Amino acid sequence: MTIKWEGDQQLAQALRTLQQKSDSAAAQALSGLAFDIRQQVRNELPTWLKLTRAFLPNSVVYEKATETNLSARVGFHQRADFATLLEEGGERKPTSSQAIAVPTNDVRRTNKGGISAANRPKAQLQKKNVFSGRPENAPSATSGIWRAVKKTGLTLLYIYKDSTRYRTKFMKFKDTAEQVVKANHEKRFEAVVTRMINKM
Repeated sequence: MTIKWEGDQQLAQALRTLQQKSDSAAAQALSGLAFDIRQQVRNELPTWLKLTRAFLPNSVVYEKATETNLSARVGFHQRADFATLLEEGGERKPTSSQAIAVPTNDVRRTNKGGISAANRPKAQLQKKNVFSGRPENAPSATSGIWRAVKKTGLTLLYIYKDSTRYRTKFMKFKDTAEQVVKANHEKRFEAVVTRMINKM
């Protein structure tokens, strides 16, 4: 007696179709993993650093993989290029100016310890009693951003530095990425393959 399953041709065709779409499946799964990493890093950033704004979490971005480029990327937007130093340590040098403006204790902070836009260098330098450089009567004074007040005299708000150095391991970006991939990669690939099979 011969038993023939009528669905064998459909199965063979389904397998051929799935094989043809393997790059698409891989791209979708990799993109999903990149999304998972971004979300986990955004959630954990406040536990690594004392954040006063959502700037850094919002700067975590990812690029999707494609069928022709099976590589998804997760990292920080270029506006937060200093984030690499928070992970790996190293020296930060100015990019758009000749020096880095480092705030002193005389810069007013918010309740959370941050510096509002109104108290940052660009905004401060718009004020008539604030100037950049050194006081005229004190050429050997520290170069920076100064505020002149008649009653109290001069106050140094920001110090100009050629570079600043970061210690290593403020963050755990790479460790977190590896943990997410290890925990989620099977589920991501299984979900993509299941969706493709259901559409056949």
